[in-house]
Amino acid sequence: GVRGEQVREGHLGSLKAKLAKLRTQLQEPAPGQKGAGEGFEVNKYGDGRIALIGFPSVGKSTLLSQLTGTDSEAAAYEFTTLTCIPGVIHYNDTKIQLLDLPGIIEGASQGKGRGRQVIAVCKSADLLLMVLDAAKSHGHKEILTRELEACGLRLNRSPPNIYFKAKKSGGIAFNSTVPLTRCDERSVMQILQVYRIHHAEVLFREDATVDDLIDVIEGNRRYVKCLYVYNKIDVCSIEEVDHIARQPMSVPISCYEQLNLDGLLKRIWEEMALVRIYTKPQGSKPDFEEPCILSEHRGGSTVRHLCRQLHRTLVKEFNYAIVWGKSAKHAALRCGLGHELRDEDVVQVVKKKKILATGEERGRFRQKSDAPDKISDRVKKAPLKIDACGPGGGLQTPPAWPCKPCRGPGSRAEDLVHPAHDVVAVDVAPADRTHGVAILLVHAARTCDSTGFSGGGGACGACGGMPPFPAPLKGTWPLPGA
Repeated sequence: GVRGEQVREGHLGSLKAKLAKLRTQLQEPAPGQKGAGEGFEVNKYGDGRIALIGFPSVGKSTLLSQLTGTDSEAAAYEFTTLTCIPGVIHYNDTKIQLLDLPGIIEGASQGKGRGRQVIAVCKSADLLLMVLDAAKSHGHKEILTRELEACGLRLNRSPPNIYFKAKKSGGIAFNSTVPLTRCDERSVMQILQVYRIHHAEVLFREDATVDDLIDVIEGNRRYVKCLYVYNKIDVCSIEEVDHIARQPMSVPISCYEQLNLDGLLKRIWEEMALVRIYTKPQGSKPDFEEPCILSEHRGGSTVRHLCRQLHRTLVKEFNYAIVWGKSAKHAALRCGLGHELRDEDVVQVVKKKKILATGEERGRFRQKSDAPDKISDRVKKAPLKIDACGPGGGLQTPPAWPCKPCRGPGSRAEDLVHPAHDVVAVDVAPADRTHGVAILLVHAARTCDSTGFSGGGGACGACGGMPPFPAPLKGTWPLPGA
């Protein structure tokens, strides 16, 4: 009944866990060894990496030559390619690295035909192109998928939504947020006993299987998208090509007749989901020549990842960003580091203003004036002192210039002032103080009256005219227009 079904599922789960544990131990190098053998040394280049994988003589090298222009040896016999040959695809202002790998055979996960080295390169790829022969591909797809999964690759699958954390004490804490139909608590306990885990937290957020839990515990699984490329469709009928094209994640092509290569490139672009971001300096036009390329499989596509790609210290100096494009609700959207960017957005990054220490500021960046902070600390200017004239007339403050004689009451002040100035300051002292004067600034259009002169007579009784005006002293007598 139900009880027997649960016992059988738990037993199968423990057996699968033992097999996965032993398979992982076999793939790891023995203690004391430097490595499992020689691999393919290919440096990452460009904005993404694609690996060609498939059986021998299915057209991988020909496809590399058609897409990249790189010469890769192609012949009618198997295992023509013995090493990894890289090429570069230039598409939509991006550079995508394409790797031509040797053909793998059944048993590659155990090391046959350098299968482990080939699969190790596949783990570093962002997208796999499984090249199949459309005329004789029956069973090849399942064999290759089984060999890749045996080495920890999961094709066209997302990581299971299972939370797992090993602890030092507290026992096993098991919980789930959804009803479980393909796994139960008993199976989980038996799997944890195989791995000798006695204290852990396990939380299922989806209806996962026992295999998903084993993948989470192992922690070395790689989830990669895979496109199934069926080559040599020129020898197939229209019905067979139509059946292949309707399969999920499948693209029919012909390298010999160069059929549907543009459709393959378009599908590659859609599956890689690359995001082109154009940067815009402040006060300049956007740079549409070399975009910054972001992607989910290489970190993310937010403003934070863009700043990290531009410069490692830009995140600390970041103030805000202005975005134009599909991700903006309106033009010139002001956003922060968590904003999700989309393809062909234009971004302008604004940094924080750098606050300099006192005395280091220059020009308009100065934050403080030279004036004292307190009024009591300001330097007070000495009061202006004017001495009386001597017996010969004229002020004793040099230098001086001659003035015109006063023409009596009602005369205009511009008749008394020096031609280089448009204000005059004249007031003759009373008669009891000989030639004592005080300086008063008045406008040039102002007229003098009889009360402003000694004795009301207009002209000075001692010299017969106005005393010479003193030259303006710097900071003491500012004369407008001087």
